[in-house]
Formats: sequence, structure tokens, C-alpha cells
Amino acid sequence: AARAHGGVVAIDGDQACGDLKDFHSFSWSAALQRKRVEAALAAAGVGKAPDEGFTLVGYSAGASIAELMHQRWPDLFPRLVLIAPPADPSVDRLRKARAVVSMSCSLDVPYRMKQATRSLSAAHVASLYLEMPKCTHGQIADGERVFGEAFDWLDAQGVD
Repeated sequence: AARAHGGVVAIDGDQACGDLKDFHSFSWSAALQRKRVEAALAAAGVGKAPDEGFTLVGYSAGASIAELMHQRWPDLFPRLVLIAPPADPSVDRLRKARAVVSMSCSLDVPYRMKQATRSLSAAHVASLYLEMPKCTHGQIADGERVFGEAFDWLDAQGVD
């Protein structure tokens, strides 16, 4: 879905996730994660950020780190897709966002992400809630359709 909207660069976690050998977590350093994103972009041959910035997609802890990165560099990361972070998305951190998609699996934390959308809208931040059907945390269900909707909506928000 992201490829149809300009491409995607994904980074894996940079720390072990306990004893789970196939899973990784992220260091809670926005500066370190920005350097990792920049290294991934350089490896992909992308030398300069587009004028409209990048869209960050974060799942679980990655969503909270995406918030921190946006807060620190709002012009570089003006659009976010936040999927089921461990804590409620922060209106204060996201106040300068151009657009935010809050997302959850239907059997995870939809009530929290729906509330985040209402709170962001009340703060005049363009926001949308989307739900993946019949799944729990750590799963993706109907991802192509749901992420397609997310990126279509983000595109429709335009660029200043």
C-alpha cells in the first residue's frame, strides 16, 4: 500500500526483545532512530528529504517513538500512522502534525485509539481512526486495504 503512495523505507528494531530471537525492539532515542532512518534512505539512494517531509508509520513502541521523532522534527515528519502504542497518543506531542491516522486491531485497543482521534480533532489536528478487523496486538489483518485507506486519506490532506 505504501509503495503505491511514493515508497517505503522500513527499519527493524535495533535491540533484542528479551529472549525472543525473531523479534526486535527500538532504543528510545529519537536522535538515534532518525540516524537509522537517514542511513536507510541513503542505502535506498534517497539523498534529500522531499519538501513535504516523510510519513512515519509506527507500531506498538514504534508508534511512541514516531511521536517523539515528530515532536522533535515536525517539518521532517509531519504525517503519522500510529498503531496501538503502549500509551495513549499525546496531543501535546502531535499538535504540529499535518495529519495523524490512529489505528488498532479490533481486538486490541480500539477505544484508546478512537479517543486519540477525538482528542486530536478537538485540538484541530487532522485525524482519522482506522481499524483492522478480527486481530489482536502483533497481528495485521486486511492490511493492504486498511493501509491503503490510511495513505489515501493522508494524500487527500494535501501539502501546505
